[in-house]
Parts: sequence; C-alpha cells; structure tokens
Amino acid sequence: MGRAEQINFNQSAYWQTATLRLDIHKQLVDKNRGCLYLIGLDSEGTKFWDTLEICFREKDNRKIRISNLKPVPLDASHNSENNAYLLPFCVYVSDGSEYLLQASGLHIDNENEFNLVNGNNNRLQYKLGFSPDISGNNWLPLKPGDAETGTGNSHIDTLCGGQTNARFRIHLNDDVGSAPSGVYSDIVTVTVTPK
Repeated sequence: MGRAEQINFNQSAYWQTATLRLDIHKQLVDKNRGCLYLIGLDSEGTKFWDTLEICFREKDNRKIRISNLKPVPLDASHNSENNAYLLPFCVYVSDGSEYLLQASGLHIDNENEFNLVNGNNNRLQYKLGFSPDISGNNWLPLKPGDAETGTGNSHIDTLCGGQTNARFRIHLNDDVGSAPSGVYSDIVTVTVTPK
C-alpha cells in the first residue's frame, strides 16, 4: 500500500524545526500514474497540516514519432498567412493520445521570433503556425519554445501509413522587399512528447 518515512530538518539561524511524514502510495490512479504525498505533522499543536500531492507517470511505454517533414522552399511570395507554405506531417502516438509539440530555431532574435539568416548575417523574420488537425481550421501561432497540444495518430505503422494529421504554416514577414538579396536559411528542431 504505502511506505512512511520520517524526515527531520535541523534548526538553523532563521529556520524552525519541521518534521515531515513521507507517504509513498503505490496505488495507480489510471494504471499509469503514481502519487507521492508529503504530509506535515502538527508538532506545534496548531491543528494545521500541510500536504503536498505529487503525481507522476510510473510507467510510460507509449511510442511517439513525427514523420513527413521536409525542407521548406520559401521565397518572397510567401509573405503572409494567406500566401504561406503549408507543410502537412504526421505525429504517431501508439495509443492515439495527446502530445505536446515544440519548435526551436537555430536563429532566434531578441523578440523571440524565428529568423532566416544569410552569409552576411542579414536576417528575415518568419512566422510558424501549427494546426493540430489536417483541416487547418485551428491555426495556433508557434513561438520558439512554446508547446502546443495535438492528438496522435495510432495507425498500425509509426509512419502513419503515409497519412497526415497536422500541418505547419510558414511565411515571411511582409517587409521582405527591403532585405538584401542572398540565400537565407534556418534549421528548426521539432520535438514531440506524449502528454
């Protein structure tokens, strides 16, 4: 059922002595979660108890994989949401549950925006949007480091059988006409984790 341990904290200059009783409960709430409880004992007679519940996944055997991503050829015509480059892809999650998707770029500016950079270190900002479904009716702006939620495809193979279940929308800011000519590039790392 559980195990109780006593943890004692010694008194020092500005700290009071506290005793915590640690109860570790092995019961699983949904067969994948375990909970840890920190319960403060009422040794001062105040009749108040401090309890902290920490729940965690005890075992997670889900598999997750992203597929169908490829290089994106942007040009000056991809200068707005309406003229964006659309990139369908698939996120496989073995049990079809939700996932978190994050993107980070190699060239992030001080406004936390994605940037394309050329050999002279000239920059062009671009926007990345994420649609957690293939319809593209639900576009979410994706900033570097932000996490958005989608629902995984549980198709029998980890490449989703060639199907797609999400999309990226990529476009440059509309002020690309003033940028010096050259070849601009960036590398975006996309991370998906089971939720």
